[in-house]
Amino acid sequence: MLNLHDLFSGTKFNSHPHACIIYDDLLHYRKVASYFIFDGLNKNEKCIMAVDEYHPDSIREDFEQADVDIDSYLKDGKLTLIDVKSSYSGNGGFDPDSTIKIWQKECNKAISEGYNGLRIVGEATFSLGNPDLVDKLIYYENIMNEVLFNKFPFKSLCVYNRKLYPLEIIKTAISAHPVLFYNDKLFRENIHYIPPEIYFKGKNTRDEVDIMLKNIQRNNDNLVALKDSETKFRMMFDKAPLSYQSLDEKGNFLEINENWLKVLGYKKEEIIGRNFSEFLHPDWKDHFKENFPRFKAVGEVLGVEFEMMKKDGSFILVSFYGKIGKNSNNSFSRTHCIFQDITERRKSENKMIEYTQNLETIFNSTPNILMQVDKYGRIKKINQKGAAIDDRRSDELSGILCGNFFNCVNAVDDNICGQGTKCVDCVVKRMIDSTFETGNSQSEKEGQITVFSDHKKIKRFFLISTAIIQIDSEKYVLLSMIDVTQLNHLEKRLQQSQKMEAIGNLAGGVAHDFNNLLFPIVGLSEMMLDDFPPGSLEHQNLNEIFQAGKRGKELVQQILSFSRQSEHQQIPVHIQKILKEVLKLCRVSIPADIPITPDIQVDCAPVMADPTQIHQIAMNLITNAYHAVEPSGGTITVQLKEASFSHEDYPAVQLAPGRYTVLTVTDTGTGIDPVVMNKIFDPYFTTKKNGKGTGLGLSTVYGIVKAHGGDIKVYSEMGKGSCFHVYLPVLEKSADVASEKQQQPLPTGTEHILLVDDEAPIVHMEKMMLERLGYQITSFTSSVDALTAFKTDPSCFDLIITDMNMPNLNGMKLAEKLTAISPDIPVIICTGFSERINEENAATKGVRGFLMKPLVMKDITQKVREILDDSRN
Repeated sequence: MLNLHDLFSGTKFNSHPHACIIYDDLLHYRKVASYFIFDGLNKNEKCIMAVDEYHPDSIREDFEQADVDIDSYLKDGKLTLIDVKSSYSGNGGFDPDSTIKIWQKECNKAISEGYNGLRIVGEATFSLGNPDLVDKLIYYENIMNEVLFNKFPFKSLCVYNRKLYPLEIIKTAISAHPVLFYNDKLFRENIHYIPPEIYFKGKNTRDEVDIMLKNIQRNNDNLVALKDSETKFRMMFDKAPLSYQSLDEKGNFLEINENWLKVLGYKKEEIIGRNFSEFLHPDWKDHFKENFPRFKAVGEVLGVEFEMMKKDGSFILVSFYGKIGKNSNNSFSRTHCIFQDITERRKSENKMIEYTQNLETIFNSTPNILMQVDKYGRIKKINQKGAAIDDRRSDELSGILCGNFFNCVNAVDDNICGQGTKCVDCVVKRMIDSTFETGNSQSEKEGQITVFSDHKKIKRFFLISTAIIQIDSEKYVLLSMIDVTQLNHLEKRLQQSQKMEAIGNLAGGVAHDFNNLLFPIVGLSEMMLDDFPPGSLEHQNLNEIFQAGKRGKELVQQILSFSRQSEHQQIPVHIQKILKEVLKLCRVSIPADIPITPDIQVDCAPVMADPTQIHQIAMNLITNAYHAVEPSGGTITVQLKEASFSHEDYPAVQLAPGRYTVLTVTDTGTGIDPVVMNKIFDPYFTTKKNGKGTGLGLSTVYGIVKAHGGDIKVYSEMGKGSCFHVYLPVLEKSADVASEKQQQPLPTGTEHILLVDDEAPIVHMEKMMLERLGYQITSFTSSVDALTAFKTDPSCFDLIITDMNMPNLNGMKLAEKLTAISPDIPVIICTGFSERINEENAATKGVRGFLMKPLVMKDITQKVREILDDSRN
C-alpha cells in the first residue's frame, strides 16, 4: 500500500496537494485512486470521485476488497460519485474559471459541515477529441495551482490515460502537476513541473526554459550527492571492523564486506547468491531455516549465536546482531546483520568454568595470591604465587597463621596490633572473622604491605578480598590478594594528570577574568590615541598603555594554549559546503517535528581550517540545540554569514580587525542557567542527564575555535533559548579589502539620546562611542529610573536605545511605556537573541529598529543615524 499520508501531508517530502496519475493500465489508476480516497475519508475530508473509465461498479468492488463500507459513506455524504460531465464540462461546455469557483464553494461547504477539507479524483475524458476543451483543461490545471491550493483545504488527483491522450497533452499535464504518479510509482518532486507564475507568462518563454534547466540541474545535483553518499557508505561498509552481511527474503547473500571475507577466508564471488545455511555447522542448518521467517516477522535479532564454517573446513562461533530493512511499501527488503567471532572468548569462558571446578588449577594458574583459610586464621592452602612472595614452598606455609605470613605494614585503617604498629594481620583477621560470621564477601582498599622472608623484604600494594567457599562440607574463607602495585603507580600518574587538567581549567578561568580587565584598558586607550597628536607626551603614554594591553593579550593567549589540543592540518575550506553535509546528516538524526531552518550565505569566503574539526563544531552545536528543544519542542536555526570588524569595533567583539565567517546556531529551547553560564566550556561539565552527554562537546568546540584563531560568543535566556556565535577569520585574498572599509568615516549627529542598559561597562562604552560622534547622551543602568527621567521631560529626547534583557522592566515593556507617553519617539532595542524580538513584533510595540549583540561601533552609529533620519521624514 502506498503511504499517501506522507505524500499529501505537505511536510515530510515538501510535496504539493496537486497530484496527477499518468497510467497505462486501469488497474494502476484504480489502486492509486482508491487509496487516495481511503486516505481522505480517514482524515475526515469530504471526497468526490468524478469518473468515467473508473466505473462506479469497479469502485464498489475495490472498496469491498478493502473492507470499506461504501454505502455508509455515500449515504451520509462523505463520498460522492459523479460523472465527468457533471463535474467539469457542464454537459458539453467547460469554463475553467467557473469550475474553480465550484470547488471553492464546495470547500467552504465541506468546512461548514465539519470536514477538514475537500478531496477529489477527476478524470478528463470529456475533453478527448475537442481541442478547445483540451486547451481549457490545461489552463484549468495551472490556474488551480495559482488560486486554489494556496487558499483552500483542497487536494486533487487528476487522471490521464496515456493510451487515450495525445503525447503533447500528456507532456503538458506532466508539467502542470507538482506531484506525479506514473502507474503506481510515485515521484514526490516532479522535476518537469512548471510553476503557474512561469506558465502564465506564455509557453516556450525563456523563463519556462530556465525553470526546466534548473529542475534538471537540481535533480543532477541530487544524483551526484547521492552517488557521493553511496561512495562514502560503501567505503565505511567495506572497511568496517565487524563482519557485515545482507540476505534477501530467501536467506541468500546480497552483500558482504571485506572483514566477513577475511574472517571466513572466502572470495566474494564464492558467496553472493548462495544461501546462508550453506555456511553453517550441520547442526545449525535446520535451525536457521526454521527461524529465519521469525526473524523477518520480529524485525531484529540480538546476540544469536551460530557456528559458521570457514573455507578451510574449520568452524568458528559467532554472535549475530541484526535488523531487517524495509522498502517504500513498508514490507521486507533485506536483512542487515553484523557478527563477531567469539570463538576465543568462549574458549576462555569455558576455561574459566574449568578453573572454578578445579580449585587446585585455579590456585596454581591465577596471577593473584590465593589462600584457603580456616576459621582459626590458619592457612589451609596457598597458591604458588603466594608462596613465591614468601620464598617458601606451598606445603611449608600450610597450617601457619596468617599473622606469620604478614608482618609490619602501613595498613588502611586504625586497627592497632600489640606492638603499637598498624598491622595488616589485624585487618585480614577482622575480614576473615566477619566473612565467617555473615557469609558475605569482604574487601579492603590497597595497603602498602611489607613482607619479610629469610632473604628479602618486599613492599607492594595489594587489593584484599574474601569470600566463603565450601570443600567437603567444611567452610573456608578464600582470601585473594591482587597485586596492584603497578596500577597504584599509574593512579598516581593519573592524579597528576588530573591536577594538570585542573590547573589548565584554572588557567582558562584566570585568562577569562584577565581579558575582562584588558577590555577597557585596550579599548579606551585605543580610542584616546586619536585625542592627542602623535609625538605628544600624552600620546606616548597612551601608546605605552595600549602596547602593554596588547602584551597582556598575548600573555592570555599563551595561558590559553596551555590546554589546547594538538595541531591539525588546515586547508582553505568553504564552511557552507561542510554545513550542507552537516544539515543533511542532522536532518536524518533529529526528529522531523523539530524544524531546522538554514540561512546560509552561499558566497562566504573560505577560511583556513581543518574540515573535520569544522564538521565537529557544527555537529556539536546543532546536537546541543536539539537536546535543548527536545523536552518540549522548539526550533533550530543555523546561519552562516560574513562580517567585518575594524579597530573601532574592538571593545565590543574582542576580535582582531578583518573579515570573519560567522556561524550562528540558535534554538528556542530551555536556555542556559546564568549560574552555570561561565562553566559551559569547562571539560566534563554538563547539565544533561546521565547517558545524554559527556561534557566534552562545548569544551572541544571552544578548543577548536581558539586553535583556528576565532572566537565563540553565547547569549541565552532561561525558557527562551540560546544562541552560539562562532567567529572564524576569512582567508583574505588581498589585505587591502578590510583596510578600505576601516577608512570609511562613521556618521555623526548632535541629537539627544536616552541610553539604557543594566550593565554599567556597556553603558559607559556605548556612551563614549556616541558622544565622540557628537551626540548628547543621558544614560541609566536602571530601566525604571530611565522611565522616570523620560516622564519628566519627554520632548528633550530624540531617540531611545535600550537593552532587551533587564530586571524589573525589560526593553520591550519599557518601549511600550515610552511610546505610550510620546508615540513619535523612535526606539532601538539591543538584544542578543532574535527569538525574543524581531522586526514584525517590534513594530507593533513602537520600536523602529533593533541591534543584535555583540555590538560594534559601525553598526550602532549607522543604525542610530538611519532611525533619526527616518523619524524626520
